[in-house]
Amino acid sequence: MLKEYVAAFAPAGGRPVIGLRGNAEATARLISQLQLVAEKRPSGKAGYTLDHTAGVFLFDGGGRLRGVAPFGQSAADLRSDLAILLAEGAGGQTAAQRLSRAN
Repeated sequence: MLKEYVAAFAPAGGRPVIGLRGNAEATARLISQLQLVAEKRPSGKAGYTLDHTAGVFLFDGGGRLRGVAPFGQSAADLRSDLAILLAEGAGGQTAAQRLSRAN
């Protein structure tokens, strides 16, 4: 199942989607800006656990938040969402353009 999920980030024939991370300060700033949860809690057996927001945040090349793939989303749905975002980035129709033509 994990292999199928990860494959959604590298569509066949397309550009791979990459994950980025920053230093502790940049990460804390992003957590605050997006109002995420990331809290380290003590745990007897494991030493600690980490409560955190679950989901994949999707940003475009300009750094704009374009959507969130929620925890539990199927790989097929994630693949579809990523394909739409990649097509928009490659000069395809934006969601707003598709909606305006439908009305």
